[in-house]
Amino acid sequence: MKVIVFGYGGQLGTDIVRCIEGKANYKIFAFRHQDLDINDFEKVKEVILSIKPDIVFNCSAWNKVDDAEFPENSNLVFRTNAFAPSNMARVSSRIKSIFVNISTDYVFDGRKMMPYEETDDVNPLSVYALSKLLGELLVKKHSERYIIVRSGGLYGISGSFVSQRTYRNFVERVIENVSAGKKMKIVNDVFSAPTYTFDLARKICEIVEDGFLGIIHIMQNGVISWFDFSIQICKMMRFDESYIEPVTYDQLNPIAKRPKFSVLKNSILDKLGKNDLMDIQEALEKYLKERSRYI
Repeated sequence: MKVIVFGYGGQLGTDIVRCIEGKANYKIFAFRHQDLDINDFEKVKEVILSIKPDIVFNCSAWNKVDDAEFPENSNLVFRTNAFAPSNMARVSSRIKSIFVNISTDYVFDGRKMMPYEETDDVNPLSVYALSKLLGELLVKKHSERYIIVRSGGLYGISGSFVSQRTYRNFVERVIENVSAGKKMKIVNDVFSAPTYTFDLARKICEIVEDGFLGIIHIMQNGVISWFDFSIQICKMMRFDESYIEPVTYDQLNPIAKRPKFSVLKNSILDKLGKNDLMDIQEALEKYLKERSRYI
């Protein structure tokens, strides 16, 4: 089995490789951004057609949600999140490869105030979310053998101080700020289920091997506000919780609109009897335990 992973070095791409590399009969071709720009459509096409993989994972994305709102960034946002996946899907389809694309919980508007199922109507609120939804639509149009994975609030070891990247995930930003004695204002009326990328990668690899095709939600089990999630981080790290100050979404007034409730229900996994995703607290504990090995 030959596998291509675009977006290696990022949180999910790194963990996809970690989940696969221990398996027998797999050969991995992993590409970092500096190795291959996914917006170089001809180069991507050349790579896929020359390797002829059985599976193509696209873990690359423009995920600077607020920056996506600026007109000068819109071309790159849509090329990265919509047209690059479309190109990959089209080329993968030519050689009958399975194409796995990562989407987002932000395709929903959050007004339901209950966990979203795969069949619920989408309504993106931001440019970023719209670009990811367009990516979904184009992948569905150009590939018969696709998996679109919706998830959100991702954090993984490649988004920590361990990696050589400057990017820091939400958990790391809380740790770095509070440990330095800096206060943080965190929204207490926006809800998610922050997801550990190693648990997500494990489940993605499992459903690929099981032969699943289509759109699927994969998120940690549970519901939590970002404020309460920050408090959980402080408790587990034995930090002073008073450095986390609650603020409402309206008070924060972010540049890009975000859904106030973007929890996904793992409905298909439930039906398949395969929803063994960790709950929010257990996943956070596993992540903090993993990062502690590098201290």
